Amino acid sequence: MDTKILLSFIVPFYNVEEYIEECIRSLYNQDIPFSDYEVIAVNDCTMDRSRDIVIDLQKEFSTLRLIDHDVNKKIGGARNTGLTYATGEYVWFIDSDDFIKPNVLSSLMKTAIDNKLQILHFDYVYVTPNGIIEEVYKTNYATELVTGEQFIHDSGDLWWKKCTEVWRKLHNREFLISNMFFFEENVFYEDFIYSLKILYKTDRIIHVPETPYCYRINPGSFTNSKDTGNKLLESLKLSIRCIDFSSFLQSVDIIFQHTLISFAKLQLDKVKKGLIFLPGKERNIYFEKTKHEKINEIKPLLRKFDYLLITNSFLSKVLFLIYKPYFLIKKKIKKQKVFLLKN
Repeated sequence: MDTKILLSFIVPFYNVEEYIEECIRSLYNQDIPFSDYEVIAVNDCTMDRSRDIVIDLQKEFSTLRLIDHDVNKKIGGARNTGLTYATGEYVWFIDSDDFIKPNVLSSLMKTAIDNKLQILHFDYVYVTPNGIIEEVYKTNYATELVTGEQFIHDSGDLWWKKCTEVWRKLHNREFLISNMFFFEENVFYEDFIYSLKILYKTDRIIHVPETPYCYRINPGSFTNSKDTGNKLLESLKLSIRCIDFSSFLQSVDIIFQHTLISFAKLQLDKVKKGLIFLPGKERNIYFEKTKHEKINEIKPLLRKFDYLLITNSFLSKVLFLIYKPYFLIKKKIKKQKVFLLKN
C-alpha cells in the first residue's frame, strides 16, 4: 500500500549553485521519515551548475524530484509547476538560497494536521552573508485558531511581512488547488497579492512562535540588488496589482483597503525617486516596457507632476540632468565621511 505523503517541499531554482545543496540537505535533515514527504526541485532554466548538483543529490535522496522548465517563468511560474506535481497533504514553498533548521517537521506537521489547518504560519531567522544565524526576528502574534482576516489585523507584526512571505507558511494543498490559487507568472514580487487572496479565503490559520525557516540576506538577490529599469518596472506593476486587489477589498475590508492603497503609493514613490537617478539606458528600458502596463490605474493616486514623472520619459530625463550634479556631490561627501571615520 502506498504511503501517504504528508508534505511537499517546492523549491524553484535558478543560478543558485552556491546555495542549492545546503538548501536541499536541510530539507532531509528532519525528524520524520523520508517516505512521509517529497522535495520537488523546479529548474527554471538555470545557467549554472545548480541542476547538476540536484541530480547528484537524487542519488542520495530517493524522494527528490527534478522538474525542468523549457522556458524561464520566474519564481511564480516555477512554484506553480511544483504545485501541479505535488502530492503532499501540505506544501511548503522554499527559496533555494535559504534553508530550514534540523528536526522541525514533526512539530509543524502535528500542529497543522491536528488542527485541520489551511495555513500554518511561523517566524524565521536571518542568515547574514557570512553565514551567521541571527535570532533577531521576534513577533508577538496571538497563537489561537483564527480566520485569515483576523490574522491580517493582528498587530503583532508589520502586515506586509506576515501576510506576504509564502515561505513562512505551510499551505494545505487541497485548499490551494480547489480555490485555484496559483501564482502570477513572469513577474517579481509574485507572492504579495497571492498571499493576500489566500488569507481572505482562509478560515483556519494558526501562528506558532517557532523559527524553523532560515532566510538568507543575499546581496545578489533581486530584492537586494540596486535599482534598474526592470526593478522599478516591477515596483510599478506591484502597485497596479495592489490597486486592482483593493477594488475587491472595498466590499470586504475597507480598513485594509486604505492600507493597501498606501502601500501602492509607497511603491510609486520608490519608482519616482529611482527614475531621477537611473542611468539613461536603464531608464529607456523602464519606459519602453511601461507601454504594456495599465498605467492609467495609478493616476488617481498621484499628483499630476509625479504621474508625469513616472510615465513621461522626457520629463524624467530633464530631472535627471538637473539632479545629477547634486547627486554626485552628495555621493562624494558621503565617501569623504566614510574615509574620515576609517582614519
